[in-house]
Amino acid sequence: MLIGNLIIRMSLLSRIHPTLRLCCETWVLLFVVLIWTQKSSAERYGAASSVIAASYARNSLPVLNYDGRYAHATPDMPQPVLRAVEAGNRLQGKPYLWGGGHRYLYDRGYDCSGSVSFVLHHAGLLPGPRLSQDLQYYGDPGPGRFITIYARGGHVFMSICGLRLDTSDFGSGRGDGPRWRPTARSYQGYSMRHPPGL
Repeated sequence: MLIGNLIIRMSLLSRIHPTLRLCCETWVLLFVVLIWTQKSSAERYGAASSVIAASYARNSLPVLNYDGRYAHATPDMPQPVLRAVEAGNRLQGKPYLWGGGHRYLYDRGYDCSGSVSFVLHHAGLLPGPRLSQDLQYYGDPGPGRFITIYARGGHVFMSICGLRLDTSDFGSGRGDGPRWRPTARSYQGYSMRHPPGL
């Protein structure tokens, strides 16, 4: 609607002088490109931006809102999910620390299994820290409706309502610490597990 009105006004102005027409067409093109890039940015970093989250939305599964740093759950989600999201938010900004979160629950940094263990513990779903290879046998097999753990020997990450919590962006090294990652990654070679009932 806005673009249509803008084009009509520009075309009226362009009747005044042919050079003005070229200028108007250029401005309209720039305006359309600006709107397109803002839309694609929102899609890229929004809650439903990842392939997994988009799948959740298509299948009427719960999706978290993501503001670029923190995740936000809707109040109608189960309490363990609300507590898991809150715990994941507390980890944002913590650095990667090998072994972090295993000796001390509240540590100065966290590794992959320490991060997942922290979130599951605060959700009331795990009594204490576990290593990535131990999390391959956690809970029930397969993806969960709300929470899914992706584990293999050497690395583990989790997805809560389609938003990934991981210490590395695409599995390239140790990464920068636990962060909400709105981008999808391959889970080939990982065991998918979920807390019973979730």
